[in-house]
Amino acid sequence: MIYLKALSALLLVIGLIGLFYYLGRRLNDRVTGGISKRRIQVLERTPLGEKRALLLVRIGQQQLLLGATSNTISMLSEVVCDEPSESREVEETPQNKTYSKVSFRRVLEAIR
Repeated sequence: MIYLKALSALLLVIGLIGLFYYLGRRLNDRVTGGISKRRIQVLERTPLGEKRALLLVRIGQQQLLLGATSNTISMLSEVVCDEPSESREVEETPQNKTYSKVSFRRVLEAIR
């Protein structure tokens, strides 16, 4: 009987902690308007293999392409983009495809 009371008290405390966490997050979103005030955002992460990845990071208005391994993080290039990436459309031409392949190959070589 005493174990049942202790278990129910523990579940009550865990439930209250979860409730306060949820309410705190909702209140924070309402106060800030749902906009994150973080200056550094990881926009995309593309794994290249075990313990290797490419990261597209936004710092303020600047976008950077980073190469990350288990030991290091290196800046590979600065990405220049006048428009948001969702609304930007690139025409598929043979020149674009060739450039993309060469550029991606250089990125992979830089990480190794």
